[in-house]
Amino acid sequence: MYGGKKTEHAARVYLKTENISNPELVKFLQEKGYFVNKERTRSARIKVILQSFVSGLGIFSVIVILLSMMLFAFYLQLMIARSKDNLKLLQTLGYSPAWLSKMMAKRWIPVYTLIIIVALGMTVVLQYAFSLAFSYKETLSAFIAWPVIAIAGLLLLLCIWINSRLISRELNRL
Repeated sequence: MYGGKKTEHAARVYLKTENISNPELVKFLQEKGYFVNKERTRSARIKVILQSFVSGLGIFSVIVILLSMMLFAFYLQLMIARSKDNLKLLQTLGYSPAWLSKMMAKRWIPVYTLIIIVALGMTVVLQYAFSLAFSYKETLSAFIAWPVIAIAGLLLLLCIWINSRLISRELNRL
């Protein structure tokens, strides 16, 4: 009390934080009875919703990639089943299953490589377009990150390995 008047406490407190929707911060503010600017928390909630949407989209894309790899494998099995008689004839003539599988793999490796290179090229173009559209964001790079290139290489190696094993197995069954 000063001069017969009660001291008034601060009406506003400004906080600078990286994430306004941090659960510990929100809990602390609620426990102390502080109110938060609803516009700020709404944008933070929208950010969380968008992040979960993008995560769901990522999971969906992984499922699509796995299904497309299965589709290629099934198509390869169908192709081997259709040409079963010709492959048996080639084996009878003395060609080894290892040589036949190598020749069949040589036919499909360029297809897988082309598909992955085209997808990687589209990713580069989209990343560059987004960096131009959102040039005010300093954190958005114009170039794709190295893990994207590493994943593309890993997918290519995985496709080659799965299909070479599948071809070898199917040809050894003949």
